[in-house]
Amino acid sequence: MEGYGKEYNNKINDDKVDFEGEYKNGKRNGKGKEYFNDYTIKLFGNDFNENTIKFEGNYLDGHREGEGIEYFENGKIKFKGEFTKGKRKNGKGYNIKGEVVYEIKDGEGNIKQYDFRDKIEFEGEYKNYQYWNGKRSIYNKNGNINLELFYTEGKINLKKEYDNKGELIFELICENNKKKGKEYKNGELIFEGEYKSKDELKMQEAIDYAVQLIFGDLTLKSNLKRWNGKGKEFNGDDKLIYEGEFLNGEKHGKGKIT
Repeated sequence: MEGYGKEYNNKINDDKVDFEGEYKNGKRNGKGKEYFNDYTIKLFGNDFNENTIKFEGNYLDGHREGEGIEYFENGKIKFKGEFTKGKRKNGKGYNIKGEVVYEIKDGEGNIKQYDFRDKIEFEGEYKNYQYWNGKRSIYNKNGNINLELFYTEGKINLKKEYDNKGELIFELICENNKKKGKEYKNGELIFEGEYKSKDELKMQEAIDYAVQLIFGDLTLKSNLKRWNGKGKEFNGDDKLIYEGEFLNGEKHGKGKIT
């Protein structure tokens, strides 16, 4: 593709424009605009019109590059400045009231980033053009926390998921390339142990996201289980019912039923 063109939203099989702008060798190159679409409305219950501008600015080799502006879902400025390889390099971040709340210089800064409801999305250190140390929070359509991600030196070392009532349902600790965690149901522990690899978890999260898009509910998950390796299964009343090895969520290998 060369010259001016458009990209359409294929995530929910509609014809809404995701991007329009200039192309070179099939990649975004030059001036362009990205848009919010109604899958965002389904997940987060945002009160805004479809095709509201999400970002406008310059692109190079498919990435945001140079001057650009990010917007909140209601059209107010969220971040204005300079980008490199799709990441924020220099500029100022704003809250929904239009107040400057942080500044990034040469890919670094201490930031407190807000969403369109004036809730904190990320608070901590931004370094090497990414979230470096701190906590990122993602909220559901009711404004309650659905997901918390804790960063240490640019990597997520702790992840927590909550249901629509705000109860913890999953926590994952990432250390030394191993993933260990706990799952809860109705406030009770049902599993503690090892989980799938990073790539396998990413694949499952993509499947979960597709399910959430279809039904418009962030708490929905696919039927695939993440248990993989050594672990303990509980009956939901703090009673251990199995300790041993798991594969794709099923008992597999050595183990003991109690």
